[in-house]
Amino acid sequence: MKKIALIACSKRKLGADTPDKMFRAQDIYNGNSFNKSKNKGVDMYGCEDYFIISAKHHLLDKDDEIAYYDKTLNSMKENEKKEWAEVVLKQLANKFDLVHDEFFIFGGRNYYKFLLPHLNCTVFEYENSNSILLNRPISKVMLEARLLRNREHLSTVSDTKPGYYKWWATYEALDILLSKLGVDFSNISPYLEKKDCLYCIYVGIAVKESLRRRLNWHINQKHTDSAVKNGALSTLRQTISSVVAHDQYNEQETNKFIDLLKIEYFELPYAIKSVEAEQEIHKIERELMESSLRILNIQENYHPQAKEIKTKLRNIRKNSK
Repeated sequence: MKKIALIACSKRKLGADTPDKMFRAQDIYNGNSFNKSKNKGVDMYGCEDYFIISAKHHLLDKDDEIAYYDKTLNSMKENEKKEWAEVVLKQLANKFDLVHDEFFIFGGRNYYKFLLPHLNCTVFEYENSNSILLNRPISKVMLEARLLRNREHLSTVSDTKPGYYKWWATYEALDILLSKLGVDFSNISPYLEKKDCLYCIYVGIAVKESLRRRLNWHINQKHTDSAVKNGALSTLRQTISSVVAHDQYNEQETNKFIDLLKIEYFELPYAIKSVEAEQEIHKIERELMESSLRILNIQENYHPQAKEIKTKLRNIRKNSK
């Protein structure tokens, strides 16, 4: 099985003033995201080689020679993007085993949307023109939290890798929290991360232990007297039990609410407790907290809209022991 990187072309290119001059594909693109993907992402994920996916040229070998052009998938219609992806898939099929070879796509949604269903791949999405989220794969996993009470489902989560995870709520589940907190949905809606009618309410990280152990702690921990008195409950369970039941000993109501939620998790290629894991995962946590409002996060949550909610959460938790 081969591991191949596919890197999306960049808007910034050499040769704008010399349109007839030819450049190697690996040299003509000089966007920050492209360079970080090429110089860091390929090695980070152990890829044997990389190819470039170009809006104009489709699949490019890094040594192919091309001239400057001004074309992007972002301005194409949906049927044009789909036709572009079909050509790329045919080119890949002539070079690789699309069933067994593993692909790592570095690029925006328009570049991976129609490739993703047909490849054994992991996608790393560009955040903006200045950086690429090399450490943030687009997760294919969105599990109902209740399923992780089952050992069979829990075993699908890595027990050897650190990472981070997001907890998602339907509007109905979110409304339960907001009504308890006295928060108006319309006031915070613009600041929430939304996906497929779900809202991200909490972000967590696993650095000193595996993702599996961390999620198991959140989902299956018991509300014993010692756990509650000593503050040893999962921070998420402390908050949920305090908000929905006003009682951190109320394991039943806590589980009932957790079972309404979904979990998205992301494994990262570092050793547990490593310096790299510590640095990179905490960096991701900071970025996630800054980018959107996570209403159940207290620690490290410095989002401008979080201050009042955090104060309410602290007071509720204090009075629920």
